[in-house]
Amino acid sequence: IALGALLFISGIVCLTNMSNEKVDGGYAAYVYSNPVWGCKEFKQVINGPGGTGMVWRQDSIVVCVTPYTMMESFDDIRAADQLKMNAEAHLVWRIDPTKIKEFVEQYGAISEVEHTPEAIATDAYNSFVKQPFRTAVRTSIAEYRGLDAPANIPAITTKVENILREHFEGTPFIIESVTIGHTIPPESVTAGITRKVEASQEYERQAIQLE
Repeated sequence: IALGALLFISGIVCLTNMSNEKVDGGYAAYVYSNPVWGCKEFKQVINGPGGTGMVWRQDSIVVCVTPYTMMESFDDIRAADQLKMNAEAHLVWRIDPTKIKEFVEQYGAISEVEHTPEAIATDAYNSFVKQPFRTAVRTSIAEYRGLDAPANIPAITTKVENILREHFEGTPFIIESVTIGHTIPPESVTAGITRKVEASQEYERQAIQLE
């Protein structure tokens, strides 16, 4: 009886302390030991699909390595002529699957153990990517006069991409692409331009009638 009880308890201990840390395709897992006493220790990175097999007291932080698309809106960008501009920009980015250890240990993901991969990515974007992205968009649009900016969206897009790729070179963040949705002056300015165009057209119409 005593031997049976011991075996039963041993089985329970093994079941509750052993696991197979699995990771699906499109994700990577930072696997670390989780001892009863002592410090946690990095074990390996698994790029999915894969798993550790049955291991003793190990956990993992799962990170999504597929691209994310984020959108930022602006309503107060100052163009070169100080005209206030509205703009919309989209960024496609992802976490480098070859730098998962660096990302987890140096960019805060290790503190997000209880969170989902999506929450980890969102926190990383808000903490490290969002502000450089917004700054790059502002500075690139500010190189042009307000009414010239819409015609130079391809050049602005290239400028933003180059700034971000240089900024994040060597980091776990990969910049895939940037799309500038639009750059337009505020409605009051466009309304004024419309009125001027309409007035010019009316003047030309009256001139033709006089002739």
